[in-house]
Amino acid sequence: NAASFGAMVRRGYGAVHAPQTFSFGRTAKRNAQQVQEVLLTDQNGRNWVAIYTLGEFGEDGWKITGVVLQPSSAQPT
Repeated sequence: NAASFGAMVRRGYGAVHAPQTFSFGRTAKRNAQQVQEVLLTDQNGRNWVAIYTLGEFGEDGWKITGVVLQPSSAQPT
């Protein structure tokens, strides 16, 4: 349900849920998917990179198919 999903995002993906800063990084095409990096700084000043995969779903357009959150030394600009 929506409440459980929101709680999971806040617990496991805090930098994505409420970043202090963010900027878009590199993009790439991998087979039928797009890959988008997002550079984030969390509320504690730690830097992260979120790597999103997106798939095209016909008339529904592009949707996120996955995300990996990793510590990063790069800083958002």
